[in-house]
Amino acid sequence: FSEFGADATMVDFEGHQHHGKSLKDILSFIREQQGVDIDLAAFTVRANQVSKEAVLADNPMAAPELVQLLSALQQSSVKIGLGTSSEHSRADFILAQLKISQFFQIVVASEDVAEHKPSPNLFLEVARRFRVEPKRCIVIEDAPNGIAAAHRAGMKAVAYCEFHGWPDQLSEADLVVKHWRELSLINLEKLLI
Repeated sequence: FSEFGADATMVDFEGHQHHGKSLKDILSFIREQQGVDIDLAAFTVRANQVSKEAVLADNPMAAPELVQLLSALQQSSVKIGLGTSSEHSRADFILAQLKISQFFQIVVASEDVAEHKPSPNLFLEVARRFRVEPKRCIVIEDAPNGIAAAHRAGMKAVAYCEFHGWPDQLSEADLVVKHWRELSLINLEKLLI
């Protein structure tokens, strides 16, 4: 943020209010809070560069349990989509790095909708593209804004909290899990009954 004239120490990232939000929404917040108008295009390029460098340095691997879950869902002809506040370029890069791109038939990213989480638009757009009623959809999320968006869309929400460890802030979800192994086709189907 400092490269663009903003004071990142004044942005409350610890309160998690920005987690799951788009860069556009975060920059809008900074503009309101600090009076600093940051160019979205330039900031996005830089943020994506920093994010890609971090991902490449970490060399992440998808958890085997996640790959097993996605594979089981795919083999059962479950439609799998991604609704993300990230841009397509970042989402596609991360899915490719995790080697799980093949499981997602649809990716809806921040540039595909006008409003972002906690607005339901990302998830509603995924459902629309799949031609599936929202009430037949389950969202797996790791952020309070995403849980709120899922419920506003009329969808069930599963909170995944292994990395962020905020189970108390994700308690609004219909199901809270800490590990991928806690999820299966059977317990996901039970949410829709």
